[in-house]
Amino acid sequence: MDLDAAVSELGDLCVKHLGDHVGRQLAALAKPAAALLPVMGGGWPGRSQLGGSAVLDPGTSWPHYENYPLSLLAVIDTEQLGPWVGAQLPVRPGLLNFFFLQIDDPDYQDMQPFREALPGLGNPLTCRIVPADPARASEVQAPPLATTFSSIALSPVTRITLPDFTDDPVLFGLDLGPHAAEGIYGAFQGLFIDQRFGQAWADYTARQPLSGHQAFGWPKLGAGSCLQTSLRPKEEFTHILELAGTHEFEWGDGGSLHFVSPSRALQHGDFSHVVADASGW
Repeated sequence: MDLDAAVSELGDLCVKHLGDHVGRQLAALAKPAAALLPVMGGGWPGRSQLGGSAVLDPGTSWPHYENYPLSLLAVIDTEQLGPWVGAQLPVRPGLLNFFFLQIDDPDYQDMQPFREALPGLGNPLTCRIVPADPARASEVQAPPLATTFSSIALSPVTRITLPDFTDDPVLFGLDLGPHAAEGIYGAFQGLFIDQRFGQAWADYTARQPLSGHQAFGWPKLGAGSCLQTSLRPKEEFTHILELAGTHEFEWGDGGSLHFVSPSRALQHGDFSHVVADASGW
């Protein structure tokens, strides 16, 4: 994808449907992302994958919550992403391993305290992103009790994203100009965007690579997600990964799991402040 051309095209589309004043504000919020497309049959370059084994540096311990192992959900090879990722992840770690607290063993008698720790947003220790150097890292099998998932290779393909029109509070900052006095638009800027631009945006995104799994960019929020209300409103956050449900794991009713971090921490390659939360519909 020619990212500059795509951003320019999106800007023209926003202005066409929303007018110059509002359209340019919305277009300025556009962020690139990587749609993570499953690849069947193997042979795809890079090491991005759903499930499978973790890929960790020598001496790196498998992450636990208390004494219960987290489960590996995905590995993302940041070298497969476009150069645009440098604006969101200046310190390129190579590989990112995504872990989350999954408890599926009905025979584990002491599981209740761990279940009470879910969802992860309330307790950052229930999720983890562990970076690794692809030149040194090797596959590590999950320890007992950790839930394991089938390995599926992923192909990252760049796409353009905008904030969720119905749920993302970032749209509260839009200046609708004279439209703010029309009906309830002044209090619900996202509703104005959705009604005037929603179908055009749906048509535009239908021409892009589509996947329920996405690295970076704006997340698709659901009514069940507390990402929109629990993150500190004055602190800038970066959305790192969105995972849709698969035949092996689910997040609510058709929802997704999101990993986010304070942006300032990521500027220094610090993944210790990552939080995760599932959204449902």
